[in-house]
Amino acid sequence: MISDKTVDKLNALPLPDVMRNNGYLPASQTARSVFYRCPFHDEKNGSFCVSKFPPKGERYAAFNCFVCGEQNRSKGVGAIMLQQRLLERAGEKHDFLDAVNRLAKDFNLIIEGDYKNGFFHRARKTAPQPEVDFRIREGEFTPAELRALGCQVLPVFRTGKNTS
Repeated sequence: MISDKTVDKLNALPLPDVMRNNGYLPASQTARSVFYRCPFHDEKNGSFCVSKFPPKGERYAAFNCFVCGEQNRSKGVGAIMLQQRLLERAGEKHDFLDAVNRLAKDFNLIIEGDYKNGFFHRARKTAPQPEVDFRIREGEFTPAELRALGCQVLPVFRTGKNTS
């Protein structure tokens, strides 16, 4: 699982750098904001405003399109949400982990967690196996063969009956 510290670190990435890494060029700039052509609708002027710094009292920078209304509406979302929406617009896979992997790759960040081929993977939830009680005649299979077949081998304790 990705730690809250890592999510904060990714969300705090500069949004203009996220836009640049996705191939968007700025249309204009001010001291606190960068304007782009909105990636979520067709336009010729820059109406998509990306903050360089978080607004006062906020943890992460904001983005907002003044035409189509696309924005990060809730507090606590930043670069990861923007990356997800940009991936969705580009027609690529766009879930949370895809956005995290893309940001980590673009900004050369290492994410602690379960890696496979250089990417973070969601921990797989295994469905509980139904408990089936198969009675196997003694001596038919060895415990190793049963394990190879995917069976759980439990020890059997025999009690000696005293018939005297």
